[in-house]
Order: sequence, then structure tokens, then C-alpha cells
Amino acid sequence: MIIDTKEETDAELENKIKEDMQHQLVKVDKNGEINDESYRVNVRGAEIEQQKAMVAIVASLFMYIAFILISAVGTILAVQSLSDSTKYKYRYLTLRRLGINDKSLFKTIRKQLLILFCVPAISAILCSFVMMSSLNNVYQQILGDKHLYLIYFGLNLIIFFLIYSIYWIATYIGFKRNINEES
Repeated sequence: MIIDTKEETDAELENKIKEDMQHQLVKVDKNGEINDESYRVNVRGAEIEQQKAMVAIVASLFMYIAFILISAVGTILAVQSLSDSTKYKYRYLTLRRLGINDKSLFKTIRKQLLILFCVPAISAILCSFVMMSSLNNVYQQILGDKHLYLIYFGLNLIIFFLIYSIYWIATYIGFKRNINEES
């Protein structure tokens, strides 16, 4: 039997229906054990609640994996940039001797690091958006809201840029410190 209700349903309605139907459709022996249960109750609201909980669990798992990968990428980029700054100190020293002031030099370093950090970020953001929208199209029927993935995507972007900007700032400060050691 399928019933269309005027209000939204939830897990409480499912429990109420199960309790009301139990005395009519469940066969219990003299020991009080259930022998035959000849019905099943599914309520759309309860299913939506379960799906939202599952989406939250999966999203949390993916956010954890993303955090690990962001940390790995940020660390690799930072170490590579800092080793380049140490390795090529003489180039920055030569630029200073040619008359480039520190403000212009640091502006160039900021741009260089920004490009180095942004290229992998842009490709990762585009790939993840395409993947999330494709997955949303596949699972749209069982999700309660068809635009829920945009909220998760936005929250992940905020966290991503927060962590990534910390790596960029730390790398910039370390880069400046490395090239200022000799001069």
C-alpha cells in the first residue's frame, strides 16, 4: 500500500505505523517470539534522513582524504620552493645588485609562488566539480535535495583555500628569509 501525505514524513511516522500494524500482521508464539512478519514499512522522510546521514558520512570521509592530499601537495610545493630559493640565492642577489628594489623583488616572488600554487589548485577544483556534479546526477533520485552537492563543494573550497593559503604564506615567508640571509 502506498500513501501520499500532505505533510512531510519522518522516522517517527514509520515507527508509529509499525506499532499500529504489529498487532494485526505479526504472528507471535506463546513464548513471545516473532514467527512471521508479513509486512514492511518504508517512509520517504525516514529514507531521506538516512540518505542525508550517509551523504554526511561520505562527505566527511572525502574531506579527511582531501585534507591529507592538500597537506601533501602543500608540503611538496613548499619544500620545492624553499629548496629552489636556497639553491638560486645568487640570482636574487644578482637582481639586487642590478638595482631591483626589495619591494619589486618580493612582488615577483609572490607572483611566482602564486602561479606555482594555483596551477594544481585550479585543475583540482575543476576536476572535483565535474566529478561531484556527475555523481549528483547519478544519485539525484535518492538524495533529498538536488543541489546539496553545491553546499558541500562550497564548504570544501573554503577549507581548501584556508589550508592552501596557510601553506602559501608560510612558503612566502620562508622564501623571503632564505634570500635575505646573504644580503
